[in-house]
Amino acid sequence: DMRARIGPYRSAMMAEILSDTPDSAAIDEHLSAILGARAVAARGILSEIMAFRDSLTPEQRQKLTALVERRRGRGAFPPF
Repeated sequence: DMRARIGPYRSAMMAEILSDTPDSAAIDEHLSAILGARAVAARGILSEIMAFRDSLTPEQRQKLTALVERRRGRGAFPPF
């Protein structure tokens, strides 16, 4: 779960931000860890999407494309 992975980094980052003497380097380290975890998750999602797409017939891909284009107009895609 993403929240469980980034939770400790987010908490530490917020504690540092709110401290009397915030350490910019420490904040940057926590932020980098958060962004790194999110990037790993996004890559995993994209890998699953591509594997799913590759399993479809050309006709199914056309239907999927139409569905995604309709939903994209409502802000539903991409998920990251």
